[in-house]
Amino acid sequence: MKLFFLAVMALFFQTASAQKLTYAEVLDEDNADINFEIIGRQGGMNVIYKNTKSKHYLTYYNTKMDVVKQVPLEMLNSKTRSVDFISYPDKLMMFYQFKDDNSFVCEAISISNDGIVGENPIQLDAVKSGSMSFRVFNISHSEDKSRILVYKMLVAGDTLTWTNRIFDSALNFQDFSSHKIKFNKDRDVFTDAVISNEGVVAIGFLNSQHNKDKASKITLLHKTMDALSWTITDVSKEGVFLDEMMLKVDNINKRFVFVSMYAKTARGYYAGLYNTVVPFFLSGVISTTYEFPEALKKKFNSGSSDRKAYEHVTVNQVVIKRDGGLLVTAEENQTNTNRRRFNGYNSMYDYGAYDHYYGYQNYSPYMNRPYFRRYPGYYPLDRNEYEHKSSNILLVSLDSQLQPDWNTLIEKDQRELNTDQSISHGVMNSGGMFHFLYTLRNRNMISIGHSSIKPNGEYNSFPNITFRQRNAELMPRYGKQVGYADVIIPYQVSDKIGFVLVEF
Repeated sequence: MKLFFLAVMALFFQTASAQKLTYAEVLDEDNADINFEIIGRQGGMNVIYKNTKSKHYLTYYNTKMDVVKQVPLEMLNSKTRSVDFISYPDKLMMFYQFKDDNSFVCEAISISNDGIVGENPIQLDAVKSGSMSFRVFNISHSEDKSRILVYKMLVAGDTLTWTNRIFDSALNFQDFSSHKIKFNKDRDVFTDAVISNEGVVAIGFLNSQHNKDKASKITLLHKTMDALSWTITDVSKEGVFLDEMMLKVDNINKRFVFVSMYAKTARGYYAGLYNTVVPFFLSGVISTTYEFPEALKKKFNSGSSDRKAYEHVTVNQVVIKRDGGLLVTAEENQTNTNRRRFNGYNSMYDYGAYDHYYGYQNYSPYMNRPYFRRYPGYYPLDRNEYEHKSSNILLVSLDSQLQPDWNTLIEKDQRELNTDQSISHGVMNSGGMFHFLYTLRNRNMISIGHSSIKPNGEYNSFPNITFRQRNAELMPRYGKQVGYADVIIPYQVSDKIGFVLVEF
């Protein structure tokens, strides 16, 4: 009986850690400098958006990663500035903006699951501008994708004008609003705007007293669709100073969530997490700080003094649990050169999306942005050598009153020169566990590190996933979960980009 039990357990662990890798054909046109976005699985096929120079197209792969078709996106051209996608069970909605003479125009078009592009793009907004900016309009959507928010932030002198348009999933217009606020580009920062399933729109502002200070004033602006004016709520907390902040929507409990690293003084070093929840109707605001325990400092120290231990730690993901608690993921990232230094937030993230998490909501509302992938040669006119480093991943669980439940650390040490595309991590959710995937390098051999965290904080480490391509640059942070336990991960080999489907 004992031998039988051991045999069963051995089989269980072998099965639990097994995975299948299916490599797609590396296409001739998929050069290393293409922009791409793994959109996900539509109608049983895996869809990837690609852009090289003025050519934009969708590549449809079957579950064996064979190319089924390539669909040209002829309405996109060299004047296109950015492209966003929202996926629905029966279609994709593609949003794009382009420069047209002295105007920026934002349009959208529907694409069926079999790749048929709609004939009539719908113009959502336009603004006169002589700017060569990459992006003027921003696209956000509610968790259930029933509301789509198109907004722009225009600064003139010391005034910022924030303009919003709300559409339903069929792009029928629902609401318009505009708000002006005093703004100093050297002292003030704003979050991404968010929208709830009910159409409540919100944005956060951080205001500093002096240049180079961290922000001491934290303000939430929000508005329901039927309201005539914006509600302004000061959620500042004494002894809390911020550089950046993440704003999320908790649709189940009908509240907004702020999470950020915080310092205790205006020019101090990070000490822990600042967390605030603001109900849609403003009754029962909760605000807490969680100072990281002393034991963590040595893990994040990086050879510096203890007081600087968390200076390169940045919040990059927030999961909202059904009971109103939070699961916060932060990672240590920095970029160094002999001339300048970037902090973790500015050097690393325009982070990816992981929708439909079982038991959770709002992992991240956005698709990954292909345009910010920093491939080798990204600095063609810069003779400095950049070292990108990505280290430990910290997970902190907070209960519904924002009190800490547990914290867990995934230890890693990734370093690359002149590119950050192969460092950091990707995430997969298999129902009962969050799986963290990250590149490991041993001389010229590449593998994928695989760790997981259960909702109670239990840590599991799995055998590394062997990658057959030598001298490849794996990019788990740009990967996308396309099924219950399926992830597509891009990689670079020589001067080409390839894609591999990993089935756990």
